[in-house]
Amino acid sequence: MPDRRTEATATPDDVLARIDPKEVVDLALALGNIDSPTGSEGPAGEFVFRWLAGNGFAPKKYAMIPERFNVAAWIDGSGGGHSLIFNAHLDTTLRADAVWSARDPKDPLYHSAWVEGDNIYGDGVVNDKGPMAAFLVAAKAIKESGHALRGDLIVSAVCGEISREPIEEWQGPLFMSKDLGVRFMVTHGVVADYALVAEGTGFGIVGIEPGKAH
Repeated sequence: MPDRRTEATATPDDVLARIDPKEVVDLALALGNIDSPTGSEGPAGEFVFRWLAGNGFAPKKYAMIPERFNVAAWIDGSGGGHSLIFNAHLDTTLRADAVWSARDPKDPLYHSAWVEGDNIYGDGVVNDKGPMAAFLVAAKAIKESGHALRGDLIVSAVCGEISREPIEEWQGPLFMSKDLGVRFMVTHGVVADYALVAEGTGFGIVGIEPGKAH
C-alpha cells in the first residue's frame, strides 16, 4: 500500500505552474492572425482542432456545413462533480468588404494581431481569440498536471456567434449567425452543467440571462 504521506497529489498550484504567459500570447497572436470573419471560420477552426490534437486531446468537429464547424474536446471527470464548458467563438467582426460597418474595413486592426510594448493589438484578439487562447492553455495545463476533476471539462470553439442580418448578397449558409454555432453544438450533445464564456467584459465576471430575443 502506498504511503499517503509521500504520495504525490496534483494541486491547483501545480496547474498554475504549467501556464507559460508567453505561450498564451503566442497562441493569441497565431489565432488573431487567422482572418476569420463570420462565415469564414474554417481555417481558424482547423487551427484549434490541430492544436488540441497536438496537445494530447481528442477533439471533434461539429459541422453545420463542411466550411463552418465547431470544435470541442474533453477532459473526463471521475464522477460526482459538476461539468463545465469553456466557450469562445471563432468568428471575428469585420469582412474586408464590409464598407457599411467601418470607415476602413481593410484596416489591419480588423484582420491581424501584433504586440506593441506590453499590449496585444487586434480586433480578433479582443473578440474573441485572446480569451480563447487563455482557456485553451488553461485546459492544457489542467490535463498535463494530472489534477483529477470530478466533473467533465469541455473546451469549445464555435462559429457564427457575431450577429449579421441576412440581406442582399449576404445570405445563405455561409452567413448564418446569431449564436448559431453554439446552438448547433448544444443540440448535438455538447452540454454541461455550467458554461464559462470567454468574451470581452472588462476583465470581470458577468452573469448572462439564458435567452435572447431577435
